[in-house]
Amino acid sequence: MGWGFLAFAVGMVLPGPFVSFLVEKYRRNVVCIRAVIVYMAAFAAICALNRIIPELRTPAFIALRMVEGGAYAFAQMVLVSTLVTDCSEAGQRTTANYAVAWFQRLAIALGPAAGLLMAQWLGGKVISMGVLVAAFISIVLIRLVNFPFRAPEITAFHLSRDRFFLVAGQRLFLHVVILGVCMGLLAVALFSFSFFSLLMVGFLLAMGGEVMLGKVEKNATKLVVGMGLLILAFLAAAVALPWMPKYIAPLLAGCGVGLAAARLQISYIHVSQHCQRGTSQSSFWLSWEMGNAVGMAFALAVSELDGMQQSWQGWCLGAGLVLAVASLAWFVCSTHNWYRAHIKR
Repeated sequence: MGWGFLAFAVGMVLPGPFVSFLVEKYRRNVVCIRAVIVYMAAFAAICALNRIIPELRTPAFIALRMVEGGAYAFAQMVLVSTLVTDCSEAGQRTTANYAVAWFQRLAIALGPAAGLLMAQWLGGKVISMGVLVAAFISIVLIRLVNFPFRAPEITAFHLSRDRFFLVAGQRLFLHVVILGVCMGLLAVALFSFSFFSLLMVGFLLAMGGEVMLGKVEKNATKLVVGMGLLILAFLAAAVALPWMPKYIAPLLAGCGVGLAAARLQISYIHVSQHCQRGTSQSSFWLSWEMGNAVGMAFALAVSELDGMQQSWQGWCLGAGLVLAVASLAWFVCSTHNWYRAHIKR
């Protein structure tokens, strides 16, 4: 499973350079839908792997996970960089990007929580059908939206960073990756229905916290508060008292990750040029998802190491705490000044 998550992370990067060319050459919503169909096919093939001879099962699983990650990333990058922007008025695009990112964060908690309930009540095999049904519903929802026609660019390059990676935001990219790794480590180390349920409550509290902190657009208040809460979440998860990791840690993690991720997303928009909004949102989404996958891959790998079966959770929590503290210190000491000097809008 660890190799599977790592393959998924690698697969997410591969289709990025082709996104701009394909959405210019073909209808954008159709490109997104076809990517979702490829994702569904790869997922269904993974579910059928137990019928393959054992010698080919592992390499086939790794290859299919890369295809799955590539299709998933392609569909999401087209969605966040192009489709959301195309169906929003110019003055509401930041709000639209912000809302979509919050729905994606809520899905991090809602998906595993729903899967655990389905496994308990209906059996594990039903989860696979649930994934395919959810992907099909996304296709139906995309088809229900009327996207305005846009004439394709005449000089569209086959390989491009457009709608894929914002070079100007590379420092923010590293901070978001670290935040995603911390989330992935927590998700595996504290994996349970109560964790994901309370994580969702923490996300909702973070949304309320943003209102309380006000529209602090260009300073580090929300990010510092968010990273501080995340550090407290790791400390709470490491406490011997059973109710601390079960109830307090997920609440703190949801609040912390929600505030920090929201602040970093807006920062991505501020350091991008006017025509780079889509690229900034793809970079933010890609760094977040890659961090999640790498964090989960590391946690699963550590749990299987010889002699680590009893202490792997402590190692994961310790690694996450070190990363969170290092990211916060780096931001306060260096990245914040860099960010204020590179604000473009």
